[in-house]
Amino acid sequence: MGESESEIMVPPANWVPMHWPCGLLEIQRREKLNTLTREAKDTLHTWQDPALLTLLQGTPINCLIVPWAAGPPQEALHQQNLRPLVKACQEGGIEVVGLVEEAADKVAAAVAAKEVGLSALAMEQFPDTGIPLDVIPWAERKKIPWNSSHPAVALNKAVWPGIKGDFSSSREAFKAGPTGNPWVNSNGWLIQLARALGPGQSVWVCPDPPEQGHSLRPESYVLAVADAGAYGAQWVVSLDDHFRNALIQKGPVAMYSWKKVMDSLSFFQKKRDWKSSVPAGIFGVLSDFSGDNEFMGEEILNLVSRRQLQYRVLEKSTCSPASLEGLKGVLYLDQGPSDKELRRLLLAFAAKGGVVIAPSAWRRYETGRSVEVLDGRYLEYRVGQGRVAVARTSWEDPYALAEEAHLLLSRRHDLVRVWNGLAIGCYVAGKQSGDPTLLQLLDYAGWESNGAVSVWMKHSGNSAQFWTLSSESPARIEGASINGGMECHLPRFSVYAALAPVENPTVTEKH
Repeated sequence: MGESESEIMVPPANWVPMHWPCGLLEIQRREKLNTLTREAKDTLHTWQDPALLTLLQGTPINCLIVPWAAGPPQEALHQQNLRPLVKACQEGGIEVVGLVEEAADKVAAAVAAKEVGLSALAMEQFPDTGIPLDVIPWAERKKIPWNSSHPAVALNKAVWPGIKGDFSSSREAFKAGPTGNPWVNSNGWLIQLARALGPGQSVWVCPDPPEQGHSLRPESYVLAVADAGAYGAQWVVSLDDHFRNALIQKGPVAMYSWKKVMDSLSFFQKKRDWKSSVPAGIFGVLSDFSGDNEFMGEEILNLVSRRQLQYRVLEKSTCSPASLEGLKGVLYLDQGPSDKELRRLLLAFAAKGGVVIAPSAWRRYETGRSVEVLDGRYLEYRVGQGRVAVARTSWEDPYALAEEAHLLLSRRHDLVRVWNGLAIGCYVAGKQSGDPTLLQLLDYAGWESNGAVSVWMKHSGNSAQFWTLSSESPARIEGASINGGMECHLPRFSVYAALAPVENPTVTEKH
């Protein structure tokens, strides 16, 4: 059914999952939520029919997430009804993962799943023993056991990507931030945090599309694919009720939209080696991202991303000199008492020329001359070849802090700048030294660009390879060497584009 041969077991790291809601348990869940229409009920009955697996032929999807256990009264009958679908998946080389709700008997659900032949279970919490199958944590970020080994981790509190409020076919529902720019929802920061907390783990993000009374535009789904894929994660494909119902009929509009979404999945499968690339950040965001530091830590990652400031996530317990290699600055977020060893590490980083931005609690440690910066909001101390900027008061506003951090670091260290792209997010991958080798752009407006987008990258050379989601091979575009980097005018693109500078040692720079 999928692209793999039926006799070959696909390793979990290569699973391309799709949420496949169907049957009695999903109907029961939707009834409790009061979101079940007659059409949706009929659709959920039909989607447990193995005949619908023909939709997956020739697509990258090789794993289905199906409702499996939610407690009585209909759990046993539901599992019995799913047997033909599970069998057809096994014959077609498709892995099946059972989604287990909190009210279920998890050990009993696992025993039943193993007997039927499911590949794994997905659940928020699970007992230490008695689970005879692999388990995929399916939970919000703070509830995932990052120090354990699992086939994948699924972040079920992810957001639907796009301009906030704009999930319809119109352009009228935009919401803006304090600067007047569109307010963008993205999971990029969450994926980078997850990859830092669980190195080597396969990361899934699981946002379901918002129900709007009609099918979403295909570009909205393509953006969901790209928002995960660009940052090295996998979106668990999930369709709205109207799209699922239209696919049963296999009408031309629905099939066109389905192909467009599958083609975008195929692009990232062909580029799966990009997933292993590391962020080419020059700015470190350091925290334990838990407890009292959770809100500020997550919001700063989100807001720094919106400023297109390329960063690396630094988890407090694993921070080391190697973690700081290549960085120009570090924002230490945690407001409590400073760990002596960590403070010593950051001061050594500053002494070599780095910038450390520290909370107000650090003022008790700093002595010597200081100068006021940013209208007196920070006291700045010289440390060796670098500096430490200590906040005068406790941080309360993450939006203001993200702006202050960028100003204290200085824009001269930027790795990328984008013009005429108010809703464009970017992710730069490369070497740990901060040398960018790949720039991925996401247009969260979800429309074709107007052909006026330009980018500057801190990289030698004056030409680059350029991909869109429809590219079989990259095009070559010419740029100019300006102010220590390369500036390019981009061709039109819809939703996503990638740019890889071509090395050219014989360049004449313009100023």
